[in-house]
Amino acid sequence: MAHDRLNTTAEVAERLRLSPGTVRRWANAGRIPATRCGARYMRFDLEAVLAALAGKRGEVPHAAP
Repeated sequence: MAHDRLNTTAEVAERLRLSPGTVRRWANAGRIPATRCGARYMRFDLEAVLAALAGKRGEVPHAAP
């Protein structure tokens, strides 16, 4: 983790222009990496998420600023 900053589901959803539900489903399916914080919460390293998605598509996705 480069920035030692974990993002919430809502933050990742906003940056990727997805719904929070999609981010949760992708994390539960193993499509994107997530760290569990207790039973209810997940946190995400945005760089790791982008790298995982790039590997799936063979391209580098960009996050909205």
